[in-house]
Amino acid sequence: MGQAAGLELFTNDALGVVTSGGTDAPASGTVQTWLVTQLNPFAGASSSATPPTFFYIADYDVAYETEKILVTNISGSTWTVTRGADGTTPVAHLANWTAVQVVTRATLQVLQRPWLVRPSGDATGVADAAAINGAIAGNGSAELVPGATYYIAAGHVTMKTGQWITARGAYINAVGTGDVFRLVDTSTYTTRNPNGGGGILGFPVIDGTSAGAGSNGVHAGDIFRLRIEVTCQNFTGAGDYGVLFDNENYWTEQLYARTYTLNCTNHVGYTKGGSGTGSFARADAIHYIGLGNVAHNGVVLAAGMNLYDLVQLGIYGNCTSGASGSAGAVLTMGASSAIAGRLNIGVECSAGAVLPQSINFGSGALVTASGFTDFHGEFAASNNAGAWQYDGLVYGESTLPRRTFYGSESKAVATGGTFFPSVSSVVVCTATAAATGLIIANNQNQGQVFTIVNTSAYLFTFAAAATSNVSGGTGVTIPAGTAQQFWFDTTTALWFPL
Repeated sequence: MGQAAGLELFTNDALGVVTSGGTDAPASGTVQTWLVTQLNPFAGASSSATPPTFFYIADYDVAYETEKILVTNISGSTWTVTRGADGTTPVAHLANWTAVQVVTRATLQVLQRPWLVRPSGDATGVADAAAINGAIAGNGSAELVPGATYYIAAGHVTMKTGQWITARGAYINAVGTGDVFRLVDTSTYTTRNPNGGGGILGFPVIDGTSAGAGSNGVHAGDIFRLRIEVTCQNFTGAGDYGVLFDNENYWTEQLYARTYTLNCTNHVGYTKGGSGTGSFARADAIHYIGLGNVAHNGVVLAAGMNLYDLVQLGIYGNCTSGASGSAGAVLTMGASSAIAGRLNIGVECSAGAVLPQSINFGSGALVTASGFTDFHGEFAASNNAGAWQYDGLVYGESTLPRRTFYGSESKAVATGGTFFPSVSSVVVCTATAAATGLIIANNQNQGQVFTIVNTSAYLFTFAAAATSNVSGGTGVTIPAGTAQQFWFDTTTALWFPL
């Protein structure tokens, strides 16, 4: 029996006489009810508290002190106890024996934090990797000393669902070739803990300066609710990734990622292999990139990747131009890959002979998203040919226009009717008589374009400008069988006929 669940309470000089109980020697783990007169008060113990509270006692008489007893509830003089706690053997105590509070092995082991991994100084990376694996195997998690320096041999640390590493500010040197941290779950998806989870927390710095080509700071996938908080830098070999999300068995959904990547051949990747799918649905991922070379890539989606129902995908950071050579892209989308949901991009780059490309679209790639995009400074234009369907402001990239067509609707128009451009950008109208006093709602965006199509045999006439929100007021008409476009100006809060 190890440390009890809940919160252990302590008090100084606690002392009591057990007036009923403890004079037998039952099996370890036996729960009993005793009567105790407290001489010096003990800390309270309550099995109904949140969390439950408890403490340990032993016999003041050294002849019987070997047994440790767990106290889980006190109500007046009535105590609920568990005999033979922390692996000890119950003994028969004398009548009216004296109990004192004690600290047990289980308590001290918790204070030692067996999941804490201290750096070994072994530059081969084998010792630190083995210690991390041992902590995870024994406790389900490992914690690295904040700010300490570690060496981890690539290919040695593998994690799965429900396993965690907390490494606040730790500095990790990659040694050798391969994955510094590999997170993967090959178990049948439906048999796992439904809460999922697992990952790396605390933003450790993972440095690939000494890693061989084809290495990754973090290689993770196939885990539901995966969480990654890391900084990866200097993975500059051919095929290297700072962070690579990879489905090789199932899918990775509800991913939470906050990554900082600096000077990597490929900063962040999404890919699949084996029997894995391209699904990274409902992700909340923000990637901060620092492209140290114009040939480097920011975020790369392999062919067939599907990031849909996104809480958000954010790409932010700084890029580098070059004097010569080939250029990478801020966002690369492989053939038939897709992004759907919330997409924000905010990057900048200074002028140079060779510029990084904004977005490189593969055949059949598609973005259907909303958000805010700013390519600040100098970037090579995308190869967009209808792949970018974006609702939101876009700055610095004329090949990535803001989508202004939101579909059409049909409307029966009568005198005094109101059009709502927030619902659709084209309204196809019918009428059974001439309509006057028409209105266009004015709470729209600067420069929005709105079209009214009159398919009826009757004339449409707007109300005065103050009522209709249309510049020209009653002088603006839409004859039968014609259409009229309007442009909105936020300064005057009026729609202007085009």
